[in-house]
Amino acid sequence: SVTNTGQYACPFQLKLPDDLPTSFSVEADGGYARVVYKVNAKVRNERKTRKLWIGKSEKGGVQVQILAKPPSSTQPIPYSVQPTKTKVNFFGCVPRGHITFGAHVDDTRFSEGQDVEVKFGCKNESKARIDFAQASINESINWYSGNHRSGNYSTLSRQCFALDEDMGKRSKDEMKHIKEMKKGIGGAGTMAKSRGPSDTIYREIMSTVNEGTNKVNLRIPSRAHHTYDGKYIKVRHALRVHIKTPCCSSNPQANFNLQIVTPQSNITNISSEHSASPIPSAPPIPSAPPLPDGWDPSTVVLAVPVVESATIVYGGGEVLKGEEDIVVSPSGTDGIGGVVPTIMSKPSLDALRSELKKTLSVRATLEEKLTHSDWKNVIAGLQPGDVVSVVKAARMEFDQIDVAVLLAPNVHNFTCTYVVALLRAVCNWLRIQMVQKLLPYCVDANKNSKLILQELTSWEKISTEKDFENASALGL
Repeated sequence: SVTNTGQYACPFQLKLPDDLPTSFSVEADGGYARVVYKVNAKVRNERKTRKLWIGKSEKGGVQVQILAKPPSSTQPIPYSVQPTKTKVNFFGCVPRGHITFGAHVDDTRFSEGQDVEVKFGCKNESKARIDFAQASINESINWYSGNHRSGNYSTLSRQCFALDEDMGKRSKDEMKHIKEMKKGIGGAGTMAKSRGPSDTIYREIMSTVNEGTNKVNLRIPSRAHHTYDGKYIKVRHALRVHIKTPCCSSNPQANFNLQIVTPQSNITNISSEHSASPIPSAPPIPSAPPLPDGWDPSTVVLAVPVVESATIVYGGGEVLKGEEDIVVSPSGTDGIGGVVPTIMSKPSLDALRSELKKTLSVRATLEEKLTHSDWKNVIAGLQPGDVVSVVKAARMEFDQIDVAVLLAPNVHNFTCTYVVALLRAVCNWLRIQMVQKLLPYCVDANKNSKLILQELTSWEKISTEKDFENASALGL
């Protein structure tokens, strides 16, 4: 639109998309990676576009620091490490027996300052002693630019478990007795054989882990970055359980993912260490700076504040050549008016898939769609394959559980077939959680739960026994 000559003050607000990564900076391997946010203001005249910078710098706009939004779901995502049976070999070839261990955390999503409680169980059926068993939280940051790749790896926290009787090395007589039991010799061996050795060891380790008699607490330090999975920058966290045996012997270990996020409460109470470390920035600049020198406040026209949603490319992208004009409606009494609303796509499955490819938060987009009856009908009609594609649209694996739980009660006639389709599509560590979270929503769980059970491993069946029992008791 055309604005008459004069002096104008144009307040504006930008509504940030959900799940923007927290501002941060890291250097390693002679390179660096940064997530930086800047605010620029531009004025277009009839001849050319002039950049009107809000800050003093005319090169980069005003840099602002952003703290990622906390997850919309507060439901915990627990994880149990499937008991891992590792052969212990001396010099890589001389067998010395087996070590089996498992671990459990009540949640895999944490914030700075929180403690990660790791429960541990171990059974040493080898001649090798265990020097120590340790849990550690590790952070890896990788970034890519063309053919160049850099990264930074660090341990955020570590602590050793107590060494109990089950973790001591076995004598020759004890090893002989263990082998006889595995062959089914004697009453105890017959019982073990009838139920299967893997089933027996699973239950023994699971019982030890659930008792929680051997556990450690790992604190998430304030220097930890938030988990992020972008196109050019990836920040990942993993909990590692590691068993150290003497030199030249095998060292069993297991790793699983953690997610570090902004806390649900007191998100503005950031420690000085965290707020100072991400990005060196200039002193805070007011969002409404004073009028330029020589301006008469009595002659300045104050425009109606403009509120606009920010447009971004998820995971990063190349800067586009040219920019689209900001269309302003001339209907306002001050001659500036408001922003023309975006044309909404017609509700359909294809339109939903298209939007989910562009959105930064699949869950937030679905929550907004479910407030409209026409979109709600589209989601209600999703078939198993459609549900899988929607869940997999969430790039972060942790978010896929939340999306599945959001869809299940809104899909018409959600059955065990949907759970089977998801089990075949998601990564292994999510499978138990998928069953535990989605089984209560299956309208045919009492009749067709066998379809799900056929997809599960022995460990997964043991881990979800109570969930199937509860579903049967409720008559689902």
